[in-house]
Amino acid sequence: MATSRLRHTFRYPAENTSDDEDLPEALDEEEQDRLITALRAENESRNGLYTRVLLALALLCALPYVPALLHSLLIAVLALTSLACTAYTLAFMPSSASAPPFATAAAAAAYASPVERWLPVLNAILCGLVALTSSVRGSGGRGGEGGAWMAFVPGVLYAAVLLARREMRAVDVGKALEGLRYGYKGA
Repeated sequence: MATSRLRHTFRYPAENTSDDEDLPEALDEEEQDRLITALRAENESRNGLYTRVLLALALLCALPYVPALLHSLLIAVLALTSLACTAYTLAFMPSSASAPPFATAAAAAAYASPVERWLPVLNAILCGLVALTSSVRGSGGRGGEGGAWMAFVPGVLYAAVLLARREMRAVDVGKALEGLRYGYKGA
């Protein structure tokens, strides 16, 4: 006989039969594929939304440095360069190849290009230079106008981008769900 039965765990009969309705049905291959495709599309759209929000935040953070070009050219140029590197990292570097700054030699060897290899490290150095130069000059280089917080904006934004990219990379829906497939075939 070519018939086979799907085994279920034994449960005592309950007084109300609604418990059986709460249990999910077994999915065949096509339903599994549709579910995985839908979850993958939802994950990609959510990652795209986070990327756009962080890019808009980088642009918004760059706005206070434009007038600062008149007061302290060095700090403003370093900060704008760091924010541009952060935006480039977020928009154009694949998140699967990103690594935290100062990665080990083995992790750095996995990069496809020198830009992907060295940009995170150079951006971290730029963030440190902005904070150091601003603290040496005092008050963000703006003469006591309350711009001391501006020294840390590129570093905080870069840390937020690295954290967001790590979290987006950690959720790989396709790879995680492919391992959970079971061999139940539909009729």
